[in-house]
Amino acid sequence: MKKVTVRKVVASTLITAFVLTGVGVNGGVADAATKTTQVAKKKFDYKKYRAKQTKVVASYGSTLFHMGNLGGIKVPEYITDSVYRAKVEANNKKSKQYMTDRKKARKEAEALKKLIKEVNTQKERKAADKRIDALKKETIRLTKAEKVLTKEGQALYKVIVDYESKQIKLFEGQYGSITKALTVLDYKDYADRLRSYLDANNFSVDAKAEIMDQVNDRLLYAREDSSEIVGDKRGAIRLLIYAGKFEEANQLFMNTKETILVEENAKLDALYTKIIEVYMTKK
Repeated sequence: MKKVTVRKVVASTLITAFVLTGVGVNGGVADAATKTTQVAKKKFDYKKYRAKQTKVVASYGSTLFHMGNLGGIKVPEYITDSVYRAKVEANNKKSKQYMTDRKKARKEAEALKKLIKEVNTQKERKAADKRIDALKKETIRLTKAEKVLTKEGQALYKVIVDYESKQIKLFEGQYGSITKALTVLDYKDYADRLRSYLDANNFSVDAKAEIMDQVNDRLLYAREDSSEIVGDKRGAIRLLIYAGKFEEANQLFMNTKETILVEENAKLDALYTKIIEVYMTKK
């Protein structure tokens, strides 16, 4: 009868155990790799992911918020160039679309901030990442569009400004400066008169400072109504000039200068004098 050694029995037992459990050299490596993958999946830090992506989306939202508001250009009636008006219309249409898209993108940024807070699975993460990438591309596109439209709009608006400036120069070359002729009475001389009075009567530094602050405020306030009245006339004159109606503009210019301005300056002289005289009797 063949002897069976202890060593052989142990070896046989181990082989049987490997066969029954399905564990071998290669099998052990494969099983370890599977476990490692599972651990890696379990260890994905969603908290860190949410914090990072929230900051990313917030930066896009901030960029969108600080982009320029393009309200379009309103072409006045006295600009009659049809080609120019067509260019402005096209720019306005693109600007309107830009504003619509920007508003939509800002809403998406706000929605994503809320969505990211709920991301806890790989599926949810992929969906969120897809929308974040789309928002990134849209933010870049809108940033470029804003620069192009702003530059184009500025060039178009400059046409109006240059035209108006040219018309004013032509008018003032014939009839004189509108601004210089139609500026209401300044109160500086009246304030200086009061300051001289305070110095001559030995008012203290603090008392003079307090009085002059009060007076300057009252003088400025007194000037507002007259400035508005004359300013409205200046505006009306300019509109006539822009429209090429120089004769009508000059009639209004002369009437304002010789009648309205004279009346307003007389009122201001009386008001200014009354204001400073109140303080010139105080001690």
